[in-house]
Amino acid sequence: MVVKAIGRLLGIAAGTVAYALDPESLRAWHRTHNQKPYRKKQIAEINRWLQTTANYREYCKPPKAKAWMKRWRDRQGKRSRYRANAKRQFHRRRAREASAFIGDRLADAFTGWIKGKKLACHWCGEKTTNIQVDYLTALARGGKHAFKNLRTACYVCNPAKGARMSSAEFARYRRARGLVVARDDSAKRQFLMNPASYIA
Repeated sequence: MVVKAIGRLLGIAAGTVAYALDPESLRAWHRTHNQKPYRKKQIAEINRWLQTTANYREYCKPPKAKAWMKRWRDRQGKRSRYRANAKRQFHRRRAREASAFIGDRLADAFTGWIKGKKLACHWCGEKTTNIQVDYLTALARGGKHAFKNLRTACYVCNPAKGARMSSAEFARYRRARGLVVARDDSAKRQFLMNPASYIA
């Protein structure tokens, strides 16, 4: 580092002396030097940076800066409200689950048993490994985490039903659109063949 600094200082001193002795020849050298490809690239980068800085300063004049800050605060306000709503919904869901879980060991075992298995969806009958637990009466509607209230549903039917519709309403919804209502409970029958081996 020290050697480099000394070299730079010597270079600056030599340039100053050369300019004092013969300024025209030094200007001619700079014109020739600036025509080299790598130097053209450096000059273009410097000009781009200067233009960007000028644009930034122009943008940051008080009226534009104030408008930008207002838009930023509005966005932050919407995000904070969204996060607060999501947090409230999460806690409501946890509270519903806490009241819905009644200690049904068979339901707990069935929930763990379906993971990774290729099972049929209760609604459309399609067999898939991406199977989920569906509540006939949703937790949001006062349903319980009981084995008789559980069904298997695929990743399409489960979000489509959600808590918006009861089971009967969802069946009518599918029939009205010409979709199959399979009511396939083969997964539960398969589980009930030997449930004791799955209960801890």
